[in-house]
Amino acid sequence: MIDLDIILICYRQESYIEAAVDSILMQEVRSDVRVKLIVADDCSPDKTLSLIKQRLNDKNDGRLLIRGVEYLESVRNVGISRNYQRAFAACNGDYIAIMEGDDYWTKKYHLQQHIDFLQAHPECSMSMNRITYTMNGEYKGVDGWQYKKDYHNYSLREQIEWHNLLGNLSATMLRTNCVKCIPEKYFSVYFDDFLLGIALAEYGDLGILKESTSVYRGNSNSLWANMGKCKRIIRHFRHARLYDQLLDYRYHSYWRTNKKRYVKGLWRSLKINIAHKISGKK
Repeated sequence: MIDLDIILICYRQESYIEAAVDSILMQEVRSDVRVKLIVADDCSPDKTLSLIKQRLNDKNDGRLLIRGVEYLESVRNVGISRNYQRAFAACNGDYIAIMEGDDYWTKKYHLQQHIDFLQAHPECSMSMNRITYTMNGEYKGVDGWQYKKDYHNYSLREQIEWHNLLGNLSATMLRTNCVKCIPEKYFSVYFDDFLLGIALAEYGDLGILKESTSVYRGNSNSLWANMGKCKRIIRHFRHARLYDQLLDYRYHSYWRTNKKRYVKGLWRSLKINIAHKISGKK
């Protein structure tokens, strides 16, 4: 038997949570896969949690057979990092799939495809699929693909130097034994997809699947979308310095390359914008 834990991470997402839950319930897995759902709602002040319970209690023929649902205690808001920490601690299966409350899966074989990949690739500590992006509900595109095979493995060095190859945690599946090795101190800072990818890449490659089976919802009102370039640069370098320290400077040379590439990318973007403005004036 294969035991799979699905973590539903959510906070104030009542407008999106039903789509997220429905995309979980539509999944089809083999009979040898046992599924447990862990709901990690971070004390939402809206209807997020009640909508989850309502959706799970609704009778729906053909939906995913879940052997158990665990609702983590939610008496106060603990923040995204500690919410992930307690959710990971509640997992005891072979694999962990993540669903963030404002995202959703698009294919009914999303989970089984990831399981099959990790079963066939023991060198990988996690898998991820290409992501479909939307902004305020409008389709924005899919990650590019430059490889001949329908999958590709990334190393720890690439995850750091190319500044985060994950993109979105709802597109990932993790080996539980690798997750359990993540140092506690990592959850004392802002725990995001970049840091998770780094943490797991210390125990194996990061495998990416060619097919997009999940959607990441962007929002023009988000903090990141409204952050100016200067603030983004400052934030990036702060995170790079912090993560370098968290990793005890074991990969310091990778971070130097990361910073150089980041600055070069910004400079290239700036030149393109200037060129567009000049051509527009003509």
